[in-house]
Amino acid sequence: VSNPMLQVPDQALLHSFSARTHTVQQILEEAARLLKLLWRVSLPLKAGHGTTQSIQDEGMKAEIFRLRKKLSEQEKKLHSTVKLLHSTNQLKENMEKVIIDQCKCT
Repeated sequence: VSNPMLQVPDQALLHSFSARTHTVQQILEEAARLLKLLWRVSLPLKAGHGTTQSIQDEGMKAEIFRLRKKLSEQEKKLHSTVKLLHSTNQLKENMEKVIIDQCKCT
């Protein structure tokens, strides 16, 4: 029963099987890690599937609203500044005309 010729191949097969099992386990762990990264980045949860996602969605909506409001305010300021600049430029041109006319008269 304890023939040394039979035990050596069995041990070699077991060692090979163990090594291959370990390799497969490492590959599966790496695949699981990569899938988690993919799901986290590429496949966001739909609203309602998780309160964390819903909270993040609401936070993003609030941030977008705040940024749009700020953009609108900045656009209004820009338009009023352009109008003011235009009217100031007109005033400057009119003053230059008056000065030139006064110089011509003297």
